[in-house]
Amino acid sequence: MAIDINIIQHNDFLEIVVTGSYDLNDAVNKFPHVLDVCRLTGLQKVLIDYRDLQGEGGGIEKCIYVWGIAEHYQKYLTLGGHELQVAYIRPKVTDYEPGVEIGNNIGLPFKLFDKPNETHKWLGVNST
Repeated sequence: MAIDINIIQHNDFLEIVVTGSYDLNDAVNKFPHVLDVCRLTGLQKVLIDYRDLQGEGGGIEKCIYVWGIAEHYQKYLTLGGHELQVAYIRPKVTDYEPGVEIGNNIGLPFKLFDKPNETHKWLGVNST
């Protein structure tokens, strides 16, 4: 079973609900679809909720994921896309998240959370 994404358009943000079974290539390859929807809707805030995704890669896979989506994000910006604010929400955030650390070091506007209310607050959107 691959990764499934359900895109929900709210007034001021996109909510991406990710389910299925984790696959690194599938995760990286689905990210441009999210960027396309951002371009079409003009929305610049994205919440990616993968709390119901089965399995998850280790530290190296998370780093590879970040490098892969960074490439897609840079292409999106080069083609005229607006800068985004992307919040990821997962079941638990630990003190060491190598993918987040790399993302921060290369300037990705992404942040990782494990509490929905903090996610919405950081994005500056309503949770309803």
